[in-house]
Amino acid sequence: MSGLKTITNNTRAETMSINMSDRDRLDMANDMIKYKKGTMRGFRKGAQVAKKRIKELIKNPPKTGKKYSGLPNRSSQAGEAPAFQSGTLFRSVSYAVFRWDYLAVGVTAIYGKFLEFKTKTMKPRPFVSRGCEETFQTVRIALSMGVDEELNK
Repeated sequence: MSGLKTITNNTRAETMSINMSDRDRLDMANDMIKYKKGTMRGFRKGAQVAKKRIKELIKNPPKTGKKYSGLPNRSSQAGEAPAFQSGTLFRSVSYAVFRWDYLAVGVTAIYGKFLEFKTKTMKPRPFVSRGCEETFQTVRIALSMGVDEELNK
């Protein structure tokens, strides 16, 4: 931002006022718009990494649970990511960026929450939380890079 005009400090009231020109206000507004765009861009890039990792956890063996007849692959054991069976869970891995300050990564398959958290008869098979934890630093870097790229345009 170019030149703040005056800064005054009134010690009795303990307030500070900053007089800014219209150009300074416009620069701040433009920077905020760029920051929001960069955040969204960074979230999308980071979410793609998390989504890919979650899919890898589902797809990649080894799974050490039971082999049920009628299912193409061995099932997962408690604590492992769910096994790839029909592809529904795999295809349902998705993400969404809300506004510019919130990222959600998860699955849309209804039974995904039961696999992730548990049921009365089944122990959890965490895969979304594990994929997000494993890629957290990468998502943070992507977020930072998205903001930097946008602000440096």
